[in-house]
Amino acid sequence: MKKEDNYLLYKSRSYGACIKAGYNLFTDNFRKLFSSTWIVVLIIALLKSGIDVLKSSITQIIRHEEPVHTVVAFLFLILLEIISYLILSGIIFHLFEQHKQTGVYSRCNLKASYKDIIRFLIGSSKLILWTILLYTPIFIVSRYIIKMMPLQLSDSAIYKYILLFILVFILIIKGCKNGLHHLGFSFAVIFPSWLITTIAVLIINMPEVVIQQASIISQNGVLEGDPSGLPGYFSMLVFVVSSVITFMSVYAGIAFCFPIYYMYGSIETQKAEKADFEKNIEQ
Repeated sequence: MKKEDNYLLYKSRSYGACIKAGYNLFTDNFRKLFSSTWIVVLIIALLKSGIDVLKSSITQIIRHEEPVHTVVAFLFLILLEIISYLILSGIIFHLFEQHKQTGVYSRCNLKASYKDIIRFLIGSSKLILWTILLYTPIFIVSRYIIKMMPLQLSDSAIYKYILLFILVFILIIKGCKNGLHHLGFSFAVIFPSWLITTIAVLIINMPEVVIQQASIISQNGVLEGDPSGLPGYFSMLVFVVSSVITFMSVYAGIAFCFPIYYMYGSIETQKAEKADFEKNIEQ
């Protein structure tokens, strides 16, 4: 019972307690989360791998050695990846909604819950669109700053999680009427969680970074007229490595949402306690 009380959403917590409770909820219920999301995450991983493989064909397209329909396939896979991410976000928010109502983190039944998932999917789409329109400059500046760092990171994963950081921060500020009053608390929870996620993703993506560096060097050589030099199985290697790494990275990104979930509950509890206190004073 005491353990279940620690998982209660509406409880006033410090920023450290929000982070701890979030990661505890993630690790203790990972099997339920995995059984609810692994199919969508696998689809995302395979789509991402297909995109990475087609990236190697861009050089040949520039030199008119590949048909144009390769570009169409490339863009189509990107669109499918975005849709898959939206479906995944709908499932994640549905699981949070179930936990908020029942206090128990349970598996997601897609047949019984598809309406809620679609509702959260639409909400996520609106949030992403709103963010793209208003906060693209922040993302561009962040990417430029990271490119200036001594460690050159060619992998795009870190940029995705910077965008994820911005998205969640906007969600909190936009969703709470008094969000600005909790700006410091929100930052104290989000930034360490984002930092943990970024470090985890960078470690997971190290093998893919090495492979991408080899691919970039080869593509530059091809553009200058040199032979590729990559083995015939390189595309399959990229596909397999990218699939495994993306699968793991997505769950690292999902873990980032759990401390934010408890941050939301703590803010709402503090607002309710403040309202009750002011009401008692007036009486």
